[in-house]
Amino acid sequence: MKIIRQILALGFLGLFFQHTKLEAAEPPLELNVATLEWPPYVGANLPEGGLLAQQLHEMLSSRGFKSKINYLPWSRALKASSEGEYDVLFPAYFSVERQEDFLFVKGLSSGPVGFYVRKKDGLSEAKIDDLRGLKLAVVRGYVNVPEIDDDPTWDIDEARTDRLSLVKLGKGRVDLAFMDKQVGEHIIATQEPWLTDLVEFIEMGFKTPDLYVCVPKSLPYAEALGIAISEETVSAPAHP
Repeated sequence: MKIIRQILALGFLGLFFQHTKLEAAEPPLELNVATLEWPPYVGANLPEGGLLAQQLHEMLSSRGFKSKINYLPWSRALKASSEGEYDVLFPAYFSVERQEDFLFVKGLSSGPVGFYVRKKDGLSEAKIDDLRGLKLAVVRGYVNVPEIDDDPTWDIDEARTDRLSLVKLGKGRVDLAFMDKQVGEHIIATQEPWLTDLVEFIEMGFKTPDLYVCVPKSLPYAEALGIAISEETVSAPAHP
């Protein structure tokens, strides 16, 4: 009888832990979202949080979720999200390295990317091979395009923000700055108007990368949340 009681007790504990695991796998109905200041797409002082914040709220609401957006420096948002401090990270470009920590579950609209250059340098008709010897500003922690990230020959200068990249460009400390065109336009119009007559955007024919809503794999309910957000089986996008 003692052995039977032990077996029954173990069976009960197994059912208890299995039930607890199933409960833990259910995502919360109010999601903590990590993002950055990246106007005009997202920003605490933008109407309704910015264009992508509006898309995210509407998308999550249609799936039965409420959301609280937290604005952080991008490197902090990436690290904290990967460690499970937030339920959702957005907007993020896809990379193979990020795929180790995140499920890329839903695409959002984005704008063209390319280089800002100084008008006086006469680079508006330049080909990409003409630019590789020049000093290029990118933002630390950002994914760019394969033509930059997969090519070690670029002379890279890292900045903390797109705004600082443009300031470096205007002051002659770098020769080009890579970024989303609309982000650059917003910075120049609202924060650095002195750059208006000094810099211009050249698109270079880069493929416009998708922006994604990401779910940290470290969450116990990552798969369930990813499926709920995407309304389909979670899968990684192809590398652009």
